[in-house]
Amino acid sequence: MSKLGRFIYTALAAPFFQLIATGCLEAPRDMRDMRDGDQGEAEIPPDGDRRAPRADLPKLRIPEGASLLVEGRYIVTLRDGELLEGADPAERLLRPQETQEPHRRAERLLSRLGLQRTALRHVYRGALNGFAADMTEEEALRLAEDPDVDYIEQDQVMHASVVWGLDRIDQRNLPRDGTYAPGYADGAGVHAYVLDTGIRATHTEFTGRVGAGRDIVGNDANPADCNGHGTHVAGTLGGDTVGVAPGVTLHAVRVLDCDGTGSNADVIAGIDWVRLNHVKPAVANMSLGGASSQALDAAVAAAIGAGVTFVVSAGNDGRNACSASPARTPAAITVGSTSSSDVRSSFSNTGPCLDLFAPGAGIQSAWYTGNTASKVLSGTSMASPHVAGAAARVLSSSPTATSQEVRDALVANATPDRVRNPGSGSPNLLLYVGADVDETPAAAGTLQNGIARSGLAAAADGWTHHTLVVPAGAASLQFQISGGTGDADLYVKHGTQPTLTLHDCRPYLVGNAELCTFDAPQAGTYHVSLRAYEAFAAVTLVGTYAAAGP
Repeated sequence: MSKLGRFIYTALAAPFFQLIATGCLEAPRDMRDMRDGDQGEAEIPPDGDRRAPRADLPKLRIPEGASLLVEGRYIVTLRDGELLEGADPAERLLRPQETQEPHRRAERLLSRLGLQRTALRHVYRGALNGFAADMTEEEALRLAEDPDVDYIEQDQVMHASVVWGLDRIDQRNLPRDGTYAPGYADGAGVHAYVLDTGIRATHTEFTGRVGAGRDIVGNDANPADCNGHGTHVAGTLGGDTVGVAPGVTLHAVRVLDCDGTGSNADVIAGIDWVRLNHVKPAVANMSLGGASSQALDAAVAAAIGAGVTFVVSAGNDGRNACSASPARTPAAITVGSTSSSDVRSSFSNTGPCLDLFAPGAGIQSAWYTGNTASKVLSGTSMASPHVAGAAARVLSSSPTATSQEVRDALVANATPDRVRNPGSGSPNLLLYVGADVDETPAAAGTLQNGIARSGLAAAADGWTHHTLVVPAGAASLQFQISGGTGDADLYVKHGTQPTLTLHDCRPYLVGNAELCTFDAPQAGTYHVSLRAYEAFAAVTLVGTYAAAGP
């Protein structure tokens, strides 16, 4: 395919696992393919036999209150006896349970019903008289009719209180405490746009909170998910039980097909739809990526300029995220992935284009195959919606906050120096949404004395603007930039925003190590601007004044 050929997007996965949809990593077999439990229960009436089940309970049961069921797996509980092998059904006799070898009993029962190919997962030898097996719902219904079966219960997902990603981001340190108690509001009033494979709107994680969306691939207004990745991402962002911001209104923008791939043109069309149709306050998540694209970067920047906070995944190639789009887009919030032990995921991209890290390995969330379905995936695709959910919580508390203000609040509240092996040039910041966060982001560009503002970026010839209020009587004042990539030039002016020709200080050096100093500075507002002589990223700015001595 030529360079002008189809720009294929893959939704970011580590190379050593089986790719699914956007390339996220599949969980092991015993944690996969969850589904809904709204399939109807088979109630078998009593037939007078002393082994008949209670008349008030169905023999095929869905665990009451279960939100996450395991598709195709059932726990079979037997009566306290077993049929003699080969006995005629009309002459069935009971044999005491203790004289039977449990595994053979299970196999004989399945064989008698023509279910020889059913995979036995466990045969219980003491805690329960029965076994667990993989089978279809139809096979489970047939098995439930056998009088040797007391009842059958569909398997369900068990976990320690909350999914680990939520458990991690509301506390500063390990070990996790098994709870999720975030600060900010819960995302209510915020609209979250998920540019992905669509969303299963009927999933119980999203009840009543899925708004209008768009299917760019099918060119209609029904962005249903036929892949699963978008539903999983939406669950982490705003699911009722697995989501960071359970109060948010979700909007599906389907830009990837059933295989989890799409074209650059379709992705940009999705961004265009969000820009034109979003309802504020708004956040968008893009758990997808490809090679560098000036057009894609420009589209994301334009949507951000229109008031939508964009959160994007860093990518799963284990390389510098600054070579990928939309990860390299300066105004977007770019997210890398960590494991449950705070180690950077081996697949996660790195570098100065990242803003922070979030949980992304082994994340359980909603799945597209049923209304209570669940799946465990890994990838920066899973890390990004954690941050998008956190951004929604910020916007819920501060609806008029700009994208830069939201980004600054998340970075300022992130836990520093917790990510092990963050990668060269990466910010060592881990997402934090605990109860002690500062819920009100600072005004755009407002500096505080001695507090660094990191992660500054701009395209070539672009500007970032900041201010610092200096009180009367200060003995000295300095502004300093450092770190990052590219070439930023520092401009300072008292009382008004500096320009290329109007400024009080402009070091004009090569690189990003520049310093402006003032002795006995005039009181008032100092305007500090960074101009991109060349495109720069991950630059740090700090303004510091010192009080006069006694």
